[in-house]
Amino acid sequence: DYQDFYQNHFRYIEGPERKTSKEIFRNRTVTGSREYKFIMKSITDLKESSKILDIGCGAGSLVYEFSKGGHDCIGIDFDDYNFEYGKSIGLNLLNCSLGDLDYSRKFALVLMHHSLEHLNNPNQYLKVIYEMLEDNGYLYIGVPSMQNKRFGSDQLHAITFPHIFCFTLQSLVNLLGKEFFSLYARDGGTGGIHLYTIFQKV
Repeated sequence: DYQDFYQNHFRYIEGPERKTSKEIFRNRTVTGSREYKFIMKSITDLKESSKILDIGCGAGSLVYEFSKGGHDCIGIDFDDYNFEYGKSIGLNLLNCSLGDLDYSRKFALVLMHHSLEHLNNPNQYLKVIYEMLEDNGYLYIGVPSMQNKRFGSDQLHAITFPHIFCFTLQSLVNLLGKEFFSLYARDGGTGGIHLYTIFQKV
């Protein structure tokens, strides 16, 4: 099933088993730091103690950045092998699904860094995320761009296993709009490799 695939098989797709070492984690924090700066520059009313959730957190590089910044950040994913180093430095990383979380205290920000394209029913997840967020809360989404100019006219190159969906900025706005989110900020897009966006709950 879905959980079994990401817990036991996904890490083998690109070759040898990927277990996050200290060195690999540090390399991933380069990307995490870049996205953290984009988010913090865009969302000026995010309080230092804000509660934040990272869905599909991988090794926890974004959890690391936000925790370092003083935020109460939790990461969830299905692969314990990716968690080991992050847990060893005190990150709050959980092997669980979205439905397992207690969100009686709402989140100010939810992060989905290269995880939305893996979901087989994104609308269902977005409905849950909407309920988890504070009023006027934020949802950060980073996805590969369907309009990557490197693909040229052959957009079949954008279809990558195990990505279930591919997005342009407009298709992402359309999807999120159906679940009552409005585009708040963006970075990248037309012609770029990746599309980084922030939506706000309305």
